Amino acid sequence: LKPLLTLQLGALGQIRDETLFNNELTTLSNTIFKAKFSNYQKAESDFAQYTCCADSLGGAGWELNQDVGLYCLNTALCSFGGLKDADGNSISDKERLMIDTRSLNQWLAGASSKTKILVMHHPLEWLAEWANSELGKIIATEFHLVFSGHVHQQDVVFSSRGNGPSI
Repeated sequence: LKPLLTLQLGALGQIRDETLFNNELTTLSNTIFKAKFSNYQKAESDFAQYTCCADSLGGAGWELNQDVGLYCLNTALCSFGGLKDADGNSISDKERLMIDTRSLNQWLAGASSKTKILVMHHPLEWLAEWANSELGKIIATEFHLVFSGHVHQQDVVFSSRGNGPSI
């Protein structure tokens, strides 16, 4: 991450909304993200049957059968990985992370599974305002079960938003 830190800080600091992020995602991937995730992609291809970052770094989905669909969302695309800025201050990812909603929505448009599961590392609170809002809407209408990590406390939450409940 370190060699591209200044570039990533500058580029991501200019993005304020979902449309701009999704429109610039290919350029960001080619310039910043591919190098950042190359070790992960190599490890993933060695051990995983379903690879969430092989085709698109933003995530991927599969319909495991007619009843279960699973989408793995890469919430760490914009992470600074605990690096420090030029002044030596830790760069917090909280409320800064952006996500590939375009690929997620494309998968959902074609998915017919009765039960859809979303897997992501960071919880909604770690996402940028627009990403938090948009993903919250998508979860409320499309997903029945959501797994997120990052917060190292065991917790199960039942939430009812919009048209249906999710866990």
